[in-house]
Amino acid sequence: MKQLIIILALFTLNTVVFATAFAQDQATTPHKKPAKKKAVTKAPPPPPTVEVEHESTSTSPLKMSAGFSIGVLNSAFALGPSFKIELPKTIDGNHFRFGGETGFYYVSKNGVHGFAIPLMATGTYLMNIPGEFKPYFGAGLGISFDHASTGDVTVGPVTVSGTSSTDVHFAFLAIPGMSFGNDGKFYAEIPIGTLYDGFAVLPTFGMHF
Repeated sequence: MKQLIIILALFTLNTVVFATAFAQDQATTPHKKPAKKKAVTKAPPPPPTVEVEHESTSTSPLKMSAGFSIGVLNSAFALGPSFKIELPKTIDGNHFRFGGETGFYYVSKNGVHGFAIPLMATGTYLMNIPGEFKPYFGAGLGISFDHASTGDVTVGPVTVSGTSSTDVHFAFLAIPGMSFGNDGKFYAEIPIGTLYDGFAVLPTFGMHF
């Protein structure tokens, strides 16, 4: 019985000593603090892109057109065909055409017959409006080869020989008009100015090719 009491006393003593030593060890051991997470720095967003508008110019293939006119040249009746070759250009959304125009206009008045062949540089501004009908305004500047002749005149026994002359004169036409039809294939215009050495007005109907 004494031996059992001694064994229990030794076991209790050892337990107390071990518990005391463990408590002292925990008190002296520093506790590690949890590592702080590093703050993630986000890169600032890129500055907004500013689009700078540049002058844009585009060119299309050459366009040809032909028309027929009936009007007045220098107070004389006139009619004939006209022809244009133009280069379309688009500048900042505005539509233009630059080129040249010629024609052959027969002229007749009081026994005097002749013709006019103009050679003009042209420029046209096409109004950019919605719809099938597209108004435009142009101008032509150049020269005209003008011919006039009279036949022989017989009065009784006397015959007066006819006269003939060919001259070069200044030519200028203001050309308001309108394109219409499928893709503006047709046009109608009223050129007004000076041609055949006099006032000219030549209502014209034509077609673009």
